[in-house]
Amino acid sequence: MSEKPEVIHHPETGEELTRNVFSREITYNGLSKTVDMPGWYTKDGSNAIFTKEDLKVFDQAMKELKGKGKE
Repeated sequence: MSEKPEVIHHPETGEELTRNVFSREITYNGLSKTVDMPGWYTKDGSNAIFTKEDLKVFDQAMKELKGKGKE
């Protein structure tokens, strides 16, 4: 028997969110990087909530992009 994924509800829209990873493009100062962003997502990935731990992926991508902008 397969386990049903944990579901939370978006605090504003009430939509169901499940843990997933979607590719997201991060842009800064004309530079961009695509990252696999973990988070709580709607089925189509159009709405999400990120934990502090999830945002470490975003923070690292921004750090890299800011570093490239100084070269």
